[in-house]
Formats: sequence, C-alpha cells, structure tokens
Amino acid sequence: MQIALALLRGTAGLVIEVLRFMMFARAIVSWIPSLSESRIADFLFAVTEFLITPVRILFDKMGWNNSMMIDIPFFVTFIFLTFIGVFI
Repeated sequence: MQIALALLRGTAGLVIEVLRFMMFARAIVSWIPSLSESRIADFLFAVTEFLITPVRILFDKMGWNNSMMIDIPFFVTFIFLTFIGVFI
C-alpha cells in the first residue's frame, strides 16, 4: 500500500510539473510573434487551456476580468498548480 501511494504521489507530482512547464512555455511562446501562430503554440494552448478556462469563467462571473493586458487567470492557475505541487 505504501508503494502504491508513493507511486501515485510521484506520478501526480510529475504531471503537475509537466503542466507547469507547459504553461511557462505557453507564456514565453505567446510573447514571440513568429511562434505564437505555430503548431507548438497550438499544442501548448490546447493542453493548458482546460486548466485556465474554469478560472477565466470564475473571473468573468465576478467581473474581475476587465480586459487587462496581463492574463490574471493564467497566473492564478499557475500559482494554484504550484501550491498543489508543494502539498503533494
């Protein structure tokens, strides 16, 4: 049982780290015009958007997403993933 929990914890931690890396790569790619319309950017957006969408919806319902230049829901999601990674 201990081995199964350790394996599950390790796998969850790895998945969270990969998602954080992909979100970081997405942020970098979005700032480079030649890459922002590439297949890599499409892949990064497709893989990470499912995490950010619920936060975007929450911010829209609360009226906090007032067309800012900085994507606050992205940062909130990234920080949330970081906290989850710390507690796993």
